[in-house]
Amino acid sequence: MDVNNINPNIDNLQGLNPQVNLDRTHASSQVKNEEEDSYNLSISALLTHDRSNLALGLEQSNQGLAITKIAQNTLEEQSKILDKIENKFEKSEDQQLNKEDVLEVKSLLRDFSVETQNSKFDNKNLFAAQYEEKTITLSVDNNSLQIDKVDLKEITQNLNIQANKLPLEEAQFQEVLTQAKEIINTAASDFKGIEKNIELSAKENITQEDTVRIENSKYKEVNFANEVKDFSRTNIIANAGLIASQANIVQEQSVRLLSK
Repeated sequence: MDVNNINPNIDNLQGLNPQVNLDRTHASSQVKNEEEDSYNLSISALLTHDRSNLALGLEQSNQGLAITKIAQNTLEEQSKILDKIENKFEKSEDQQLNKEDVLEVKSLLRDFSVETQNSKFDNKNLFAAQYEEKTITLSVDNNSLQIDKVDLKEITQNLNIQANKLPLEEAQFQEVLTQAKEIINTAASDFKGIEKNIELSAKENITQEDTVRIENSKYKEVNFANEVKDFSRTNIIANAGLIASQANIVQEQSVRLLSK
C-alpha cells in the first residue's frame, strides 16, 4: 500500500460535507412544496374568481328585484287610487259631482302624489321628477340596463289641473284620468317583465354557484403536484374530466353573455 495516497483519500472523505447533502435534500423538498402551492393557488384563484363573479351577479339581481318590486307596489297602489276616482263619475249623465265629491277627488290625488314621493330605492326616486335622472339603471350579470322612468309627477300635475275645473269639465278630467290609467298599467306590465327576466338570471347564477362549489370540493381533494406527474391512463382520464367540467362552466357563462 502506498502510504502517500492515504492522506489525499482522507482529504477527499473530509470534503464530503454531510450538511451539503442535507441542504440539497431541503432544497428539493422546498421546490416540491412550492410546486404544490403553485398548482393549488392557481386552481384556487380560478375558482375564487368564478365564485366572486357569481356572487356579484346575485347581488345585482337582488338589487334589481328590489327596485322592480318597489315600483310595482307603487303602481298598484296608484292604480287603486285612480279606480276610486273613476268610481266617482259612475252616475247618470245629467248629474254632476257635488262639492264633497270634488274634495274627495282632490284628496285622492294627494295620496297619489305621496305614493310617487315615497317610491325610492337607495334614496333615489324610481319615478321621474324635475331636475332628477330620467332613467333607472339596473345591473344584471355585469351588464347595465337602462329603464326610462315614468313621469308620475307630470301625470299628477295634469290631473290636478283638471280637478280644479271640476265639476264643470268632467269630460276633460275623465279623459286625462283614462290616459293616466293606461300609463300606469303599461309601466306595471313593463316592470313585471323585467322582474321575470332578473329572476331567470338569478336562478342561472344560483345553479352555476352550486356547480362551482361542487367542483371546488373536488379540487380540494386532489394533490395537483402529484397528479400532473402521474401519467397513468386512469389518472389522465380523471383529470381530463375535472378540467372539462370547469371548461363547460366558463363556456356556459360566455354563451349566456353573448346571447344577451
